[in-house]
Amino acid sequence: MSSYAITRDGKTWQLRDDPDGELADLLNWIIDEKCHAGAGGPLFALSRQQIVTRLGKGIPADFPEQDVVTGDPEQGGVRGWWETTVQNYLADVRTSSAPPGDDVDDEPAVQHAPARDDAWPLRSRQWDDVEYSGADDRVLIVTSFGIANPAGAVVKPPLGERGNLLKLAVKYPWASGEGEADPQIWITGQALRELKFPVPGAGSTVKLEDVVGDFFGCEVTYQKSGFFTCAFPTPDPTNWPDRKVDVVLMPYTHSDPSKSRPDDRGVLGVVDTPTILPAEEAEAAHLLGDRIAWLYGLDGALPGPRWSRVGGKIARARMGKARPSIKNDPAAKLVPCPLPSRLSKSGKLPYAWWTKDSWNRKHRANDPGVDVEVDQQAAYLPSAEGVYLGWGTPEFVTPDPAWFDQQRPPFLVAQITVPPANECDGIPPKLPVPHPGMSWTKEATFPATTIDIQQLLAPVENGGAGLTAAEIDFHVAYVWPEQHQWLKQFSILLRTRLAEARAAGRLDYQQMCQALYKSVFGRCAAVGDSAWSYPYLQLQQPAWFGAIEGLTRWRAMRYACRIARDFNLYPTECMVDAWFYRVPEKFDPHQLEDPLDAKSGLRKNGSYRLKALPPAAETPDGPLDAEADDS
Repeated sequence: MSSYAITRDGKTWQLRDDPDGELADLLNWIIDEKCHAGAGGPLFALSRQQIVTRLGKGIPADFPEQDVVTGDPEQGGVRGWWETTVQNYLADVRTSSAPPGDDVDDEPAVQHAPARDDAWPLRSRQWDDVEYSGADDRVLIVTSFGIANPAGAVVKPPLGERGNLLKLAVKYPWASGEGEADPQIWITGQALRELKFPVPGAGSTVKLEDVVGDFFGCEVTYQKSGFFTCAFPTPDPTNWPDRKVDVVLMPYTHSDPSKSRPDDRGVLGVVDTPTILPAEEAEAAHLLGDRIAWLYGLDGALPGPRWSRVGGKIARARMGKARPSIKNDPAAKLVPCPLPSRLSKSGKLPYAWWTKDSWNRKHRANDPGVDVEVDQQAAYLPSAEGVYLGWGTPEFVTPDPAWFDQQRPPFLVAQITVPPANECDGIPPKLPVPHPGMSWTKEATFPATTIDIQQLLAPVENGGAGLTAAEIDFHVAYVWPEQHQWLKQFSILLRTRLAEARAAGRLDYQQMCQALYKSVFGRCAAVGDSAWSYPYLQLQQPAWFGAIEGLTRWRAMRYACRIARDFNLYPTECMVDAWFYRVPEKFDPHQLEDPLDAKSGLRKNGSYRLKALPPAAETPDGPLDAEADDS
């Protein structure tokens, strides 16, 4: 006999006895005719932890009762809530928090600019495909139609006059607390024009931050690429404190771009790709809200003027959850570790990729054929996810080649000398040297990470140099006492989000994922003014950067050796992890791709694929340049 339960608005009823089967027939008809196909399956409820993440704070007293309890409620059962319960609660909170009428200030309405006919109605929702989240209590989007949160709920009318920005910043019920990022107010170009924001002329000596401070009545304490950290003085100290808010002037996000990503405008998209925000203001606000909400889903991150700042926040949150085991130094702490001058005068490792000096003789592309390019998909993510990284305070110790007989040698950077590649058996002369520090014709001395040394010891067919530990001259070793997969959880999070973005066809999400991990990994190598600063000092790790690139490069050499062995094809050129081949006209270039995963049918990150066309379809992984940021 079938049993039925009916759930509505968070309440559940068990169906009474139905001896004649009439109710069962009716419900079966509803299931067959009125329910979504494929909807059958287990019910999913949100846990308390998921609710807290969604709200961005603890569960409030007025939150609805749980919809379901698993286990024995008398023995501490686990509560769960339906998604609709959470969405309905958040919708009520957003609409009830908007005061009636225009309460941006307490002054007579006659002092405001005339209301436009097409202004968004208060408490309306201009888009409903973005779920309510904690971002709605931390970010507002100011348009000429009105002021909305990322979920599309209209919480205020248009600013009307410039003085109302101060009152909005001070009086709005922001949720950001001690130690959290400042709330953000994004202002569109159309809204700025209606406020008659003064645009500094070309050649003007007036600084934009001074214009912003004078115009909006605040003190600008930081500015970069359209982001202005503004300290607003309260008009009513009795009821509201002073407030610091990041004001983002969207037309100015092009100013002072990142040198390593000059066309990247953050959540506004990448110039000359389909991801740049549309010109139509309402559409742009909608897409902006969508991206801000998506980004907030990554451990509560908010946009910033540099992706490294955003990614650093996520990485720090993920690393904070790690519980590394301690084997050698009970007092070990994660500390910044620029390399000492004894290993590197610059404080970081040399360029990690092949150059023209890495080749003995390149394969000549004289025969007719088709030129193709292959590279690794999301090359750095699997490297960072799998590699063990050193932590604690490193010390110089006498090297012991026997370390590399262990399954997991210590994490180190060693100064080594290796024989010339042409004296090593089996290295293909039409490929570059296995490690770019090597030379074809003479001994070479260079600093190497644990990963580099493991590659040199690996068989040639596995992308190595086929050396033994006795053939490597170890001069000095800088060894960390402990090691842990510090970037694993950060990499898993972005790997998951990147796969979801590909499945959904969201190029913008893909670009943001790539920008996040590339900027974080690349900046780990930075020293001096470009290095990580507080509170991200623990990410100053040039040796981590070297290990990630070393593992990625080793995978590239392993691939090139396989293609040479399987197809007798050799690259005509290389650029970072990308190989360029000329293949015969009747050769199917898809044979050069690594096979798809047998279980998922998808391509694994780090596997080789033909270069996507057009180029804008995906930002390729290039060298990880440190992204300057004085955050």
